[in-house]
Amino acid sequence: MLRKWFSCVRRLAGLFVGRIGDPSYVGRIANPSCGQAPATAGLETCPTDDEVAAQCLAVPAHFAIALGADIAMSTDGGNTYTTLGNVVDVLDSGDADVQDEDVSYLQQPDASMRFAPGLINEGEYKFKIYWNAAKYASARAQIRTSNYFKITWPDKINATNSTELVQGYIKKLGKSLPIKGNMITDIAIKISGQPAFTQAT
Repeated sequence: MLRKWFSCVRRLAGLFVGRIGDPSYVGRIANPSCGQAPATAGLETCPTDDEVAAQCLAVPAHFAIALGADIAMSTDGGNTYTTLGNVVDVLDSGDADVQDEDVSYLQQPDASMRFAPGLINEGEYKFKIYWNAAKYASARAQIRTSNYFKITWPDKINATNSTELVQGYIKKLGKSLPIKGNMITDIAIKISGQPAFTQAT
């Protein structure tokens, strides 16, 4: 069976090289709709050329890049939001961490520690934005102040993107002035309480 699959892979390589100059064929490969592998395609049987292309070169249906993501802040209780700036990278996105509570006791029948789940530390949002003096001044004015923040994922299926609303405060605010590239503002938001996540539709 493994030998058959390697044979299929070799056929795919030859198929791709042989047809890479055909615009209609390249368009079919790039089109996620061709990602439905035919029922006959599998490891037990060597599929046809078109079946191999559909199975091996398909793009996942919910594949999405981060282009369009946004982090905004509200200083009026969540009524209106203003973006914090041009986001370059999100380093941490609120990693929930359940605290371990030691519930070991002296009369337990063995020497293994016992634990129970404790409170949840919802973590921090850490991200970088391109330097903007006005945006920096706005963020600096709100440091150590409890506000609402909205994070948007560009992953909509038909109508709306996923969003997460959190309450927290700007914990860290830094500046990077590299010899090459753009100046950067580093921001960390400490999350307080439970985030409200709304799934994309």
